[in-house]
Amino acid sequence: MANQNLLANPDFSDVTLQGTDGEKIQAHRILLAARSTFFRNLLLGDFNEARVPVVRLDFEGSILRAIVEYCYVDRVSLCGETCEPDLVETIVKIAVAADYFECRCDTLVTKWACEKINTSPRLAWNFLMAAETVAGCPHRIRNCA
Repeated sequence: MANQNLLANPDFSDVTLQGTDGEKIQAHRILLAARSTFFRNLLLGDFNEARVPVVRLDFEGSILRAIVEYCYVDRVSLCGETCEPDLVETIVKIAVAADYFECRCDTLVTKWACEKINTSPRLAWNFLMAAETVAGCPHRIRNCA
């Protein structure tokens, strides 16, 4: 609950993540670093990003927001109970980002995707197509479809 409050109220944030689309997500370095080796090295290590207030990353803002949400509260809102086909590519992109940022969100997304794929052949096809077209898609997602 406390982390949910931090996520909702950026007053004490000390870093802003900026996506490729310009969207900015305010966060707390220490919380991201505690949940991700990638963020620990990037935000607390010897990289320039450890000293600047805005860190630009090669992911869309909505994907970064999902990763930050997972780091704070162990869930991703985009991964609800239902899965519309137009969300499939976003879910695959979240798995790619989770793999890149070395956080366990990719396991959560993969499990969710595998469960949803088993409910619909069309959904399975959409996941397979998205997994093939999204660069860097983890094999765990491809193996579900």
